[in-house]
Amino acid sequence: MSITPHQLDLYTSQVVDMYRALEIDIFKQIARRLKASGNATLLEWQIETLAQLNMINNNIIKELSIVSGRSSEEIKRIVSDAGYSAIKDVDSHLKKVFDPKPLPNDLDVILSAHVGQVFLELDNLVNQTLITTNYGTSLVAQMYQRIINETTAKVISGVKTLDKALEETILRWVNKGIDSGFVDKGGHTWSLERYVDTVIRSTVNNTYNELSTSRMGEYDVYTVLMTSIYDAAPRCAGCQGLVLDMRPFGKNESGYPSIYEFGYGKPGGTLGINCRHRIIPFVPGVNTNNQPVYDTEDMDERYKYRQMQRTLERRIRATKKNIIITQELGSDKLDHFKRLLSSQQAQMRDLLNESNASHLKRNYKREKVVTPKELLTKNKS
Repeated sequence: MSITPHQLDLYTSQVVDMYRALEIDIFKQIARRLKASGNATLLEWQIETLAQLNMINNNIIKELSIVSGRSSEEIKRIVSDAGYSAIKDVDSHLKKVFDPKPLPNDLDVILSAHVGQVFLELDNLVNQTLITTNYGTSLVAQMYQRIINETTAKVISGVKTLDKALEETILRWVNKGIDSGFVDKGGHTWSLERYVDTVIRSTVNNTYNELSTSRMGEYDVYTVLMTSIYDAAPRCAGCQGLVLDMRPFGKNESGYPSIYEFGYGKPGGTLGINCRHRIIPFVPGVNTNNQPVYDTEDMDERYKYRQMQRTLERRIRATKKNIIITQELGSDKLDHFKRLLSSQQAQMRDLLNESNASHLKRNYKREKVVTPKELLTKNKS
């Protein structure tokens, strides 16, 4: 059976949750180290907190090694699952037309290459830049120092007390998230969470689609049926439910449109980043297009509501992170964030009760903030 959007979410969440938990723990450690003690002067606070930078770096190196090891095991598993599922799905769809073929001899080599690419990207743009053994050069060390400098500037200006300036500065960084070190073509630096999620999601998608296409080629089948989704993104609305040719322009001899007309192969095209569609092998004259057709306006409206739900989920997670950090700081803003969380959860209930949101369900896992100890220290099941 094809990898569904829900299955893809489950695949990615296993790894992303590990890095989310690491991020929360980094901010908790920073808050704990920077929290002013007693009647310390600004200068005494600066000296004391800067002296603890190396300790934070060492603690996080230990936790990152746990995350890296456990995420590596999970990545190998999900990429392997995606690859073998692709082969089985193609064989299942074509078994009434063709005799079954043996598994490709190089399947494990192909899967290892996909896994290796993920490891390389995560290691280069997360693990190596997030924490380094060179004192003060890692992203976390730089962020720690910038929080100290920004807090100091606010206190010197006379606008804030040390406690209030620190609280405001740390919460701003918590809401911004830790940088991954990756900068896109638009000049935007991606957060750790966004980068890891995109890398894992893209790898699973690419593995499944590439092996599906390759397997169909072994049967000399190049036409596919694009699945239909009732709340499809605009980029895929024009090609869902259609029979498409997987070959490039000029080589699509089947008479069906080339999938490349819809941006296939590009991050923002069909089957690109965050695309929830799947391709099904289609033999003209044998198979039937059984995909449902959805009204465009209804589909756009459902997509809009789905995006509204995702936005609320992100806000709820952000507020929960603020609650964790204000608890660590002993801040009087804790009650404010608890009230805000209750309000956001009520907004979610109201949204899902609207008639136009009948296709949506509450997904508490998307709203959850995984705590470090819960995830990083639990035994493998």
